[in-house]
Amino acid sequence: MSINKNLSEIGPIYKGSTEISSVYIGSNQVYQNIQPITLDYLVIGGGGGGGGRVGGGGGAGGLRHITGFIPTLGTSYGVSIGGGGAGGDVYAAGSNGGGSSFYNIGVSGGGGGGITGNPDPALNQNGKNGASGGGAGYEGTGGSGISGQGFAGGTVVEGWGSNFPYSYKTGGGGGAGGAGENGTFSTGTGIGGIGAGTGMISAAVATANGIGQVSGSDVYFAGGGGGASHSGGTSAGIGGGGSGATRYNNNNTAGQANTGGGGGGSHYPGRNGGTGAVVLRYPKGYNVSMSGGVSGTTVNDGDFEVTLITSGSGTISFNL
Repeated sequence: MSINKNLSEIGPIYKGSTEISSVYIGSNQVYQNIQPITLDYLVIGGGGGGGGRVGGGGGAGGLRHITGFIPTLGTSYGVSIGGGGAGGDVYAAGSNGGGSSFYNIGVSGGGGGGITGNPDPALNQNGKNGASGGGAGYEGTGGSGISGQGFAGGTVVEGWGSNFPYSYKTGGGGGAGGAGENGTFSTGTGIGGIGAGTGMISAAVATANGIGQVSGSDVYFAGGGGGASHSGGTSAGIGGGGSGATRYNNNNTAGQANTGGGGGGSHYPGRNGGTGAVVLRYPKGYNVSMSGGVSGTTVNDGDFEVTLITSGSGTISFNL
């Protein structure tokens, strides 16, 4: 409420170390001014699945970082968490991940990784379009990303060398912070694109609670999946992406849960993309209520609370 200039402040009210209101007196009445809550948050879509049959890496789910949002206490806000896309089996490209949303901000899922034929050109597939594009299979083109959410997947510009057909290369899936690497015989299969880093969560709290992927002092989300190769797998993009497989091994990995990381490509099958998430940071002294099938967890991070919403579709509200 607005405070009349003739009122005199009695003093602030704290909940823990957070000032939540001030109390004023005037005209024989007492008034309470509730301080607004200021919220920073991430919305992360589900990662795309890695391609089967020497497949490209899955693209990362979309990521948006919003700061300074002031929600109304007690008001319900819609939230939905996207699932990770399924990895492709044998001659199948990976599936796209699902979109996530909070209030009026939505992001798309990552694109599935393409596949490599044997060597029938009709079976060679491009990476799929998505928030970040899926990496290409042999002789394919990486999927495109969505501006403001992610980047393109890697394209195969030089698929094999003198040891054909045992030297296929594939593209890495795009990430929220950079494109997936191209696959070439001379430089190797494409690494997944880097995710987006944030200092919104401390590295110590993220590590202790399995939130995102920590690198240095930042926490990363939405890294692209690494592509597979007959002559060596590849690393994933920082931010929860899965690594690509080596020839005839199923040693590729899935995207990390609740990071939106793309799944790793494989000889077969590709791995699933990581599920999406919504991450909220707000001052201590406030609580988040979840309803309608939404689930998550809240941890303390110094003067703030961090709520990681991991699954479901429903509403949340903020309260004292």
